[in-house]
Amino acid sequence: MLTQVQETSVKTMVPGADLTNLTDDQVRAIQAVLVSGSDAEMRKRLHAILADQSMPDAMLTANERSEIQTIVPGADLSVLTQAQVNALKVTLYGGSDMDQREHIRAIVEDSMVMDASLTENQRSEVMTLVPNADLAGLTDEQVVAIQLTLHSGSDGEARRQIRSILQ
Repeated sequence: MLTQVQETSVKTMVPGADLTNLTDDQVRAIQAVLVSGSDAEMRKRLHAILADQSMPDAMLTANERSEIQTIVPGADLSVLTQAQVNALKVTLYGGSDMDQREHIRAIVEDSMVMDASLTENQRSEVMTLVPNADLAGLTDEQVVAIQLTLHSGSDGEARRQIRSILQ
């Protein structure tokens, strides 16, 4: 949800903007835009976010995928919705590095929660690290935690974190 100050800023730049039914992705994208660039650039991006037809279907470029994978290692970007891809694109080109990282992580983690299941490759990685791991009946939170852990550090650290998650 946008704060009153953010709503006022948006309505100043996009008079008549309807902010009543924004998706979470649109809110995050708007918040990222409000801390970036010139007024003209912010106005252009806000118009794109608020008008679905202004944001054509787009794929992530190899550079964008690489940058996102650096921020959220191991993320499965193939499960992103078009709205999430659009929000990621807006976020990648606006805001400070820390804001970008937080917004990108939030968008990607949302996609991981929507499809909270380990891929065969991820299951194999977990079994390599923790051979007796019981992966049946994992909660969505456990799946997301494991997915984020798999590529977050050394094998020893990942092994310790996965064991902790599975307890």
